[in-house]
Amino acid sequence: MMKHLLQAAYVGEHCFHYNQHFGINSTKARFDELNSSLENERRSRKLEKAAHSQQKAEWDAEKEGIDQMADNFSDDMREQADLVKSLKKERDSLRMEMDAEKKAKEELFNAFGSMDE
Repeated sequence: MMKHLLQAAYVGEHCFHYNQHFGINSTKARFDELNSSLENERRSRKLEKAAHSQQKAEWDAEKEGIDQMADNFSDDMREQADLVKSLKKERDSLRMEMDAEKKAKEELFNAFGSMDE
């Protein structure tokens, strides 16, 4: 019985050293490889995220510029519309004055014409 125990202990010790030498080292190497790949993937994603953030910032700045140009254009159009309204109002006022002058001249002409008779 003791002989069997000693043999089992020897085999167990041999397996332990075998696993320690081959199994654990290869497992650790695989772990290190996976960990390195994971770190590379994280770095890659961080770079992608930074690039996307930069692109978004550029687009936001461009959009802001376009929005500002649109606001300026709208303001200019409102000013032009106000100017057109003002000019039309002035034109109508001048037409009314001209019509009043014409009517006054006609009345004056008619008054002079009736004096001749």
